[in-house]
Amino acid sequence: MMGGTGMIRIGIVGTGKITEQFLAGLKLATGFEFTAVYSRTKERAEQFGSQHGAKLFFTNLHEMTASNAIDAVYIASPNALHFEHCKICLENKKHVLCEKPLVLNGKEAEELFCLAKQNGVVFMEAMKIMHMPQLQKLEEALGKIGKISLARFDVCQFSSKYPLLIAGKRPNIFLPELAAGALMDIGVYAVYPAIHLFGRPKRISTKAVMVSTGADGMGSSIFEYEGMQAVLTYSKVGQTVAQSEIQGDLGTVFIDQLGTLGGVKVFYHNGETQELVTPVSSEQLMAYEAEDFYRVITHYKENENWYQMLSKLAIDVCTVMKQMREDAGIYFPMEK
Repeated sequence: MMGGTGMIRIGIVGTGKITEQFLAGLKLATGFEFTAVYSRTKERAEQFGSQHGAKLFFTNLHEMTASNAIDAVYIASPNALHFEHCKICLENKKHVLCEKPLVLNGKEAEELFCLAKQNGVVFMEAMKIMHMPQLQKLEEALGKIGKISLARFDVCQFSSKYPLLIAGKRPNIFLPELAAGALMDIGVYAVYPAIHLFGRPKRISTKAVMVSTGADGMGSSIFEYEGMQAVLTYSKVGQTVAQSEIQGDLGTVFIDQLGTLGGVKVFYHNGETQELVTPVSSEQLMAYEAEDFYRVITHYKENENWYQMLSKLAIDVCTVMKQMREDAGIYFPMEK
């Protein structure tokens, strides 16, 4: 691992909207220098990179990660390519921050975390809520609402690409061959808090509604625990106006936007209310992620326990999401 507090030169894989947001967040964080871009075409790499101040452009990931000009890589390629792209970067001893959903199952996740350890680098999933300082306030609130019996985690967000699907097109976000669909793209935002707050469930029951491409357009899952349930709903074909909530016998925690912990309030049965978290901009959320990544790279020993917790959680989430897909009959062609 790196010691000290030098600048970390970062390269990116993927030039979509999420990468734009990440680079905006990087400007708010300290310690990074955006250096290189990998894209399938030289034109796209140069166009995107020069717009944001990068100097190096690659169409071969092996070449980019063999370069001494970068220390770390942010990966935002299609889900189906995450494992392969992360593996190449880690083998070349680059620190990796990979967009959610990390990989397709727990076995792949374990392999990559082992590879990172062998090569003395940091491997992290870009899951926003795990890097928000506000998460602690939510955790503390759960200790004040008594015995919890039900958590409802809802992330239904109508996709801007859905009209294309209806018109007979095949947008990426609905393609099984890219390991896409509602659970992978957005359901992960419900799975993460369920497992982080309550652990791996004893039983899982998942159902999905498929769209014309063979991907899931929406789904729901019941996670069963001792004395409680978590009910997860997620969709790319409808829009929620409901909130997520966690119900205890002394009060209820409401979460307005689960994926970003926007608007968290507690309503106690005695009539008291408490506002805990107000919404945060997407750039700031990305900055929190980048700062944690930097902190673990530069001060590994002090952050080792937290990093190990995060790594185990990522493996658990990948394992559970694979279980959910099997239960719901969601299959990706690259999975044997």
